[in-house]
Amino acid sequence: MRVWFLLAAIVLAVPTAALGQGDPLARAHEQYNRQQYDDAIRFATEAQALPAAAASAAIVLSRAHLERFRQTSDLVDLDAARGALVGVDSAAIGPRDRVDWTIGMGELLYFDRHFSAAAEFFEVGLAHVDLLEPDARERLVEWWAGALDQQAQLGPIPDRQVIYRRIRDRAEEELRRDDRSPVASYWLSAAAAGVNDFDRAWGAAEAGWLRGSPSAPAREKLRNDLDRLVTTVIAPERARVLSPADPEAAMRLLLQDWEAFKTQYSAEAQ
Repeated sequence: MRVWFLLAAIVLAVPTAALGQGDPLARAHEQYNRQQYDDAIRFATEAQALPAAAASAAIVLSRAHLERFRQTSDLVDLDAARGALVGVDSAAIGPRDRVDWTIGMGELLYFDRHFSAAAEFFEVGLAHVDLLEPDARERLVEWWAGALDQQAQLGPIPDRQVIYRRIRDRAEEELRRDDRSPVASYWLSAAAAGVNDFDRAWGAAEAGWLRGSPSAPAREKLRNDLDRLVTTVIAPERARVLSPADPEAAMRLLLQDWEAFKTQYSAEAQ
């Protein structure tokens, strides 16, 4: 298994009320959301000098360093993110800042390869997703499932099914909320494969390929990832179950079936 999307950034709320557009903290949030991380770091560093803004600025500073680390893999950014975030007194900040701190801790732990702990933070973030922007739920589920998938790959083989059942259950819940969720569609199929339920993994891949997403780019990405999942994981494993004596022949037939399914249900073929 693997992480589905390149993990997407979760935006920060731009402060309102007392903070005007000339305020360095507001500018730091704004530049972070525009993916201008160098400028976000500069403004957040300036805002740290203001006692009332110091904790919020540290969160933005850390999140910007984490995003820059994703782009460059420079450990200096990871160290700077850690230094900024762990010094924040999470009990002394407001609800939205606390959610941003929680997500930042999850990302930091993910990049530090503490995947199980990262998933715990992302799960708490999901409990407060109403404080975030509309797309945040998809992105948090993506981070959460990706962290657990990494943990499963690193941990003992007997523990993997427990982890993938957890992902499967969450994917089912997310699809009940939004049956066009591309992240949940992918992880339902991947997690079913992770618990060795290859028939369901196959069916979930077909359903996800058809279900798609309201966004054309996301739909295309989902279909590409499902195609890769079927051809590299599900079909080979299902073939071994269906035909232990000749799995290669069974796999060829399964891949033919998969290609026929995609052709039959392709809009271009109608």
